[in-house]
Amino acid sequence: MRKRSAISLGPTLAFLSLGLFLAGALPVFAQNPPPTNVGVSIEIPCVIDCPITQFPQPGPGPADTRAAMVIEGFGPPGALLFILQNGSVVRTAGIPPSGIFSVSITGVAPGATTIGIYAVDQDNLATPTLSVNITLYAGTTTRIYDILLPPTIRAQPEAVREGERVTVSGRTFPRASVRVVREPDRQTQEVLADRSGKWEAFFSTRRLLGTYTVTARSSFSSGLLSEESAVASFTVIPLPGREPTEPRPPGQAPPPRPEGPPPLCAELNGDRLVNLADFSIVLFNWGAPTDPRADCNGDGAVNLIDLSVLFYWWTG
Repeated sequence: MRKRSAISLGPTLAFLSLGLFLAGALPVFAQNPPPTNVGVSIEIPCVIDCPITQFPQPGPGPADTRAAMVIEGFGPPGALLFILQNGSVVRTAGIPPSGIFSVSITGVAPGATTIGIYAVDQDNLATPTLSVNITLYAGTTTRIYDILLPPTIRAQPEAVREGERVTVSGRTFPRASVRVVREPDRQTQEVLADRSGKWEAFFSTRRLLGTYTVTARSSFSSGLLSEESAVASFTVIPLPGREPTEPRPPGQAPPPRPEGPPPLCAELNGDRLVNLADFSIVLFNWGAPTDPRADCNGDGAVNLIDLSVLFYWWTG
């Protein structure tokens, strides 16, 4: 008599001894730790104490020496799902509008194997490959479940002027929470995907220069958490006239001061001199200025940069 019983291995390393004496051997089932929050279970044929009225006698012929897999989880609706075994694609399937997928694969050779799962969404953006190391056993079905695929991600535009806004977006399971992290300054945003799985986050580039990266993770209120997304990046270019300059080599004289009147941010009281009167006005506006003229470089703060401009034009 044969029936199926499910042995759950959960998301941690498990060593299970099953009381099934087949050909005098006691099979031991061992699974490697799967990724975060991914579950693995094995359905095993019953050979003892099986209900005779429900399960007919197996027919003649050789015993089943192949294994099967069922892969279940959550991803972006409309994305194309790829299932890999030891690095080779063995099955593709479309993720339905619900975002919930279930893929069955039969006739698999038993033994240790690595299963990879990733998806490519409707914008041609790919999730990272989620890898699960398992051992397949003859005549059993291994179920990999609770797979929450990482969100897809991109940053647009990839190059912006300082002060412009960057949009970070992608696709995930509908109504999932998405936490976006910008590096290296560790700025974060938490957004909610819409009913089609689309999500967007907006980052200001004020006071930013250089290249920044962004990543994201999806999560459910139940606690299910995805792996990290791929890495997207963007570059902030300084405004015209504010490009960084190379430092002056040691011993080289500074450039001559330009001819003409000093700028308004240095000569603040209108007497055509740059002296203690202007210095006191700068100190009065230190930090967040009440008089925007004291902010020479226009960064929203009066600090040592603005003070150095004043000293450059100093007349006494």
